[in-house]
Amino acid sequence: MRGPLARLGTLALAALVAGSCAAATATLPSSTGPGSPSFAASSASPAASGGLAVQTLLVDHGIGAVRWAPGGAAFAAVVQSGTANDGRVEVFSADGTQRLATIPSGWDFGWLDPTSLAVLLEHPDGSNGHVVIHFLDGRPEAQLPGARGAILASDAGRVAVTDPFASNAEFPTVFRVLTTHPVASGADGRGWVESGPIDAGWPTAWSTDGNLLAVSTASATSSADLVAATGSEIGRRSQGSSLGPIRLAAGGAPPVQFTVLRFPDATRVPLPNLLLDLRSVWSFSPDDRWFVAVDGTTGETVVINVETAQVSRLAGYWPEGWTPTGDLVLMKASGGTATLRSSDGTLTPTGLPAGQPSFGPLSGEVAIARPDPNGETMTGTIEVRMAGETVDIPTLGPPTAGEAVWSPDGRSCLVATPTDDAQQLHASLLRVSAP
Repeated sequence: MRGPLARLGTLALAALVAGSCAAATATLPSSTGPGSPSFAASSASPAASGGLAVQTLLVDHGIGAVRWAPGGAAFAAVVQSGTANDGRVEVFSADGTQRLATIPSGWDFGWLDPTSLAVLLEHPDGSNGHVVIHFLDGRPEAQLPGARGAILASDAGRVAVTDPFASNAEFPTVFRVLTTHPVASGADGRGWVESGPIDAGWPTAWSTDGNLLAVSTASATSSADLVAATGSEIGRRSQGSSLGPIRLAAGGAPPVQFTVLRFPDATRVPLPNLLLDLRSVWSFSPDDRWFVAVDGTTGETVVINVETAQVSRLAGYWPEGWTPTGDLVLMKASGGTATLRSSDGTLTPTGLPAGQPSFGPLSGEVAIARPDPNGETMTGTIEVRMAGETVDIPTLGPPTAGEAVWSPDGRSCLVATPTDDAQQLHASLLRVSAP
């Protein structure tokens, strides 16, 4: 999921699908206990006879990070109910018909395995929070000791957890890694283990297999500096299930140094000493051979071979992530249609409609964030293509491809996009699926 949608500070607000289609309804299990959130009925609306079904899973004030569990048996989303620091994490079955858990006060999370999540719980005053391990198989919830500042989730069961923010608001450079990998001996029956402190920088992007981690190392950079420069807080971010990008709003953020660590030992990978733009996508290719970002001094896209340290540069393009087959997705600064760059450097136009694409794991699958053709900046469309069918989801707000998160098997796509509900902006989480 793209960066702006993955943080509660820049929440995705969602749209209901319009159409003259018959609707079938399946009601989600009701929440229990005082203060329980209310849910919209899970409605499935076929786009056409035999076409794609679109379910509205929930409606609330904001949707943050959305991630599938390893293997795709469940997914979870960060939801905000409208007041400051009033977040929660909702966990659903893969088909969206069952709510498996509600974790109050959660505002970011990462899957450790198909039945356990590390959840960052925010303190009521908005200061540093703490992290709990929540289990879906009935084991009691566990809390990590001490305050924590932020987490960065991978798609492979590793989650980086930073030390708390200091009073001077500088980004913590010390973090620890939670994992359930077999290499993490000492799990002592808890099902997870936390590494010792790693003083290497701010966790910024995981590789697909969770074995590589890019960290930004800007010793003089504070969170206040970057928030003022970009208008977004980079401390609350996540990766998408296939693209893994992190992207900030446009602004004059200072360039930062970077380091790539290889796990399980957190050894440094020897790479060129470059200054990178933290507003751009930082992302590893699906096979973990390549790392892409934007040079913070020249503005060029840099593609780094992690094995050989060779650097390729492209001027005039902005990286948007990767296709599942390993092609780099590029957009021109002026917008338009996306271009693919193969591993040998060949550039090929996609021929897709103008807009940012997010490619699914199966051939022909793509979600395209299409701007309004009349130039209106506050409307657009998320076009989802799968199984030879297409559905258009209108947005009341600038659409981004990060609003589409594909399931590992490619049979469904989760979408959060802006809408206007009785003159109030709200958020809906939608599930698009093939019959």
